[in-house]
Amino acid sequence: MFFTSLMMPRIDIAAYLWQKFKQGPSAVGYIKALESLTVILVPITPAIGLLTGRFGHAGVTVLCSSLMSACWIGIVDVASMESLYLMVLLRSAISTIYEPSIKSIMMDSARARKREQIGSLAGLQQTMKGMAQVMGSFWGSFLASQDWSAYTPLYLSALWCAANAVIIYYICCSPGASLRPHERGSPKHTVESSSIPPAPRGPHNTKKDA
Repeated sequence: MFFTSLMMPRIDIAAYLWQKFKQGPSAVGYIKALESLTVILVPITPAIGLLTGRFGHAGVTVLCSSLMSACWIGIVDVASMESLYLMVLLRSAISTIYEPSIKSIMMDSARARKREQIGSLAGLQQTMKGMAQVMGSFWGSFLASQDWSAYTPLYLSALWCAANAVIIYYICCSPGASLRPHERGSPKHTVESSSIPPAPRGPHNTKKDA
């Protein structure tokens, strides 16, 4: 999962818009506004809770990664600016749903090992997130320097999103998964009744014979 995030290139949306529709900075502003709007509105809707309750965090992560891959391809193939705005809105909403589920999987991974590793893994996650932003800019600049098509980062993003979905499915959802979540959408863990020690019997809870 960390590997795919490090390989995701930054999208030069200005170059894409100019090559595809001959649109300038105003279109870039509209797209940024749509992305910001979804980040604010999606978390206050019941969408995240409903999906995680139905599919679990691992299932939602696989589903969202697959849909984001399809969205990147759709952005390449759109025929109008209206379709592009709709596709951007959809991809941004899916990404917003994806984020809390992937974080939950990381925390489950730490809890499955040692309690002391939870803080370390959270710090590592933040470090890798920063590295992903740096590497995204690097890959975006590298692809631009090669004078390739502005669509190339979009195709690569679709490829790495699909790879991310396969990796998460193999780790968390397949029959032989090495990491299976303890729950489906709820932060609470089920405790087997046999693992709860019996309450001590004392003078206050000892039943007297009738």
